[in-house]
Amino acid sequence: MNIAAQIRQRVQQERPGAVVSRRGRNWIEHDVGGGARRVEIHSGPIHTRDGDEIDTAWESVNEDGYQWAMRRADFHVHAKANVQHGASIRWTDPDSGARIIFQPESVRYVNRDGAEQFIASLQSSTAQVDDGTLLWPNAMGSGRHFQYTCSTNLLEKLFIIDAASNL
Repeated sequence: MNIAAQIRQRVQQERPGAVVSRRGRNWIEHDVGGGARRVEIHSGPIHTRDGDEIDTAWESVNEDGYQWAMRRADFHVHAKANVQHGASIRWTDPDSGARIIFQPESVRYVNRDGAEQFIASLQSSTAQVDDGTLLWPNAMGSGRHFQYTCSTNLLEKLFIIDAASNL
């Protein structure tokens, strides 16, 4: 998702001929004609620290054993198409080179008394891509999915259980 591009398109539809006059980390100012300005401000960043537009869409790649990448934000993420093939997600800070690698393994339930119960282990699942979201359906068995979503300033990991009967 490229929020800055969506803003530009919306302003162009509403005010044809409007041009971006200035931009900041989380805002865009348009000159809409006649000396008037329009400023859109967002709670999170829409431009990188370098001033480029953030775009969280996953791109198909073939890099270091990863098949998906998101590199147009203040962080970079690489993902494997199949969640079972080790080191499924790699988050990187491009400034420092620091990396965090995520690999789902198994799901266990721990009750309030500390007793642990095995629920599911990782199964082969191929990623489905929708803009900034990667979903591995049934990665932990029927009705249990892993999902990673890139937003402008974070990587969100979800474990989705379709119904209580899937526990």
